[in-house]
Amino acid sequence: MLLHHKVKIDKSSVREIIISERELMENFISNTKDKKISKQEKQLLETDGFLIKTVIYDKTKKKKETGRVVKKFTEVKHTLVKNMASVSSQHIAKIYKPKEYSVDDYSKVVMKMLQKRGYVGSTEIFVIADGASWIKNLTDSMFKNKRDKYHFIIDYYHLTEYIHDAVKNLFLEQDQKEIYLNKWLGYAKNNINKILQDIDDNNFIESAITQTDNEEKIINKVKELYRYIGNREEQFNYTLFEEKNMPIGSGDVESGNKMYKKRMQAPAAWTIDVANTMLNLITLSLNNEINNYWNKRKAA
Repeated sequence: MLLHHKVKIDKSSVREIIISERELMENFISNTKDKKISKQEKQLLETDGFLIKTVIYDKTKKKKETGRVVKKFTEVKHTLVKNMASVSSQHIAKIYKPKEYSVDDYSKVVMKMLQKRGYVGSTEIFVIADGASWIKNLTDSMFKNKRDKYHFIIDYYHLTEYIHDAVKNLFLEQDQKEIYLNKWLGYAKNNINKILQDIDDNNFIESAITQTDNEEKIINKVKELYRYIGNREEQFNYTLFEEKNMPIGSGDVESGNKMYKKRMQAPAAWTIDVANTMLNLITLSLNNEINNYWNKRKAA
């Protein structure tokens, strides 16, 4: 307010003003189109989630009564939309409340952002995620009619973390572990089912059970890798992404997560209204649109 309107006001008033702006901010983030952006041949989505501490006030009880405040962790869904013809990216972040805000509601917000950034029916869509099932379900539903123009992969670096953890816990000498690590990292990009074949052929899970006292840790790590790959068929087509000059990691959305969490993961808990508003403010800042928003409000 001081910067844009030359008005200095107290913090409580700032809070009320910002909360009253929430719906206007959300409309601006989703709907305001950049006239310079034309239809896009390719677009990239990176999607992830993170938790913030929220608080719900039970207004039926007095302040001093037990149960006046209920604190819990609430998920924020975060998506980054990229035009591959432009260096600019656009973020979306929404609090997810199953009974009030569904994944279908979120898909509509994401689609609006895609359209704002040049999405049309012929646009080819590339999605990168960390393996959370809700993300695959979300984008499968959104792009179910796109057939060969919709591509989904698991973040390559998440996969390699699983590989590293599994290899560390194989019941082998260190030099043999190095051999399997290099071999499996090679398979990850070119023939991922060979990792599963190696685990089966060498009885790595079974031998760990019989040959070590620390069997639970080893069983879990090898099984985790086996299940992570086996439950995500056709989600590791890194060759296609690289041939199309697309990234194979979701580092940008994770960097965005850090920016949100730096402000949102305070020791105190947030009310839902204030949390949503703060997410909008951070989103406007990350999208380099905060000045455009306030200038539009000033003109209005």
